Amino acid sequence: MVELVVSSVHKVVDKPQQRVVILKDNKGSRCLYIWIEPTIANAITIELQNVKSERPLTHDLLQSIITALQAHITRVEITSLKENIFHAKIYVEQTTEKGSRIFSFDSRASDAIAAALRAKCPIYVNENVMDEAAISLEDSELTLSKGDALSDKDNPDTTVFEEFINNLPTLDDL
Repeated sequence: MVELVVSSVHKVVDKPQQRVVILKDNKGSRCLYIWIEPTIANAITIELQNVKSERPLTHDLLQSIITALQAHITRVEITSLKENIFHAKIYVEQTTEKGSRIFSFDSRASDAIAAALRAKCPIYVNENVMDEAAISLEDSELTLSKGDALSDKDNPDTTVFEEFINNLPTLDDL
């Protein structure tokens, strides 16, 4: 497994209903892009920007329920890529007076990422998925520092990366 961090969420300019979440490995040498729904993109962005909503969003509610059950999300794993769809698992550990139990739940990758951000737990991806779907940043001229935002028009480094992202094929094109 390879540990990833969420680098950014990006609205694809010429496809207004498309969003992409960019995950980078610890070394910053490879990134994985996952096309996601706008609502999940918003949930991820809100957490990345530390914005608190007046009422709990779905992933906040999930986190509250898990905590109330004396449990916590220990990690999420993007386990496979089947027919251009990323599959994931959310691992939850519950500790009671009888001991600890670990549960795994099948999840969409986007929901797993949103849950992991709220739980502040690691995000892992299967090495085979990285080999199949990741983009190598070492072989490219793209350089982004940790924390760069794709929508930051004041940062000249993001312009090249935005052009790159905007020219990525959609899943239908693959």
